[in-house]
Amino acid sequence: MKFRSAVEKDGAARVVLISVEAEADGARIREFGKGLGLDLRSYRAPKGGLADRVDLSYRLPRTFVVGKGGVVLGEKQGSQDWNDPAVAAGVRALLAR
Repeated sequence: MKFRSAVEKDGAARVVLISVEAEADGARIREFGKGLGLDLRSYRAPKGGLADRVDLSYRLPRTFVVGKGGVVLGEKQGSQDWNDPAVAAGVRALLAR
C-alpha cells in the first residue's frame, strides 16, 4: 500500500488490485480492508478489456505492469517486496518506456 501511495502521489501510475474471488466475496474483502484501514480498490473476477488480454488463472500472486491502451509491459509471478527500491525502480522503468 505504501508503494501504491508513492506511485500514485507522483502521478507515475495507478495501482489496481484484482482478485479472482467470486463477486459475492466483495463485502468480505471490503471489510478486511476497512479493518486494516486500507482502501484496497479490489476488483473481482473481471471480464472484458484487460481481463481478456491476460490469463487470470490461479497462478497467484502475479503483478502486471500495464501501459497506455492496455498494453501489458511486464509480468512477475510470485510475491514482490514492494519496499525494495529495486522493485519500484523496475516498475517505473517499464512505465517510462
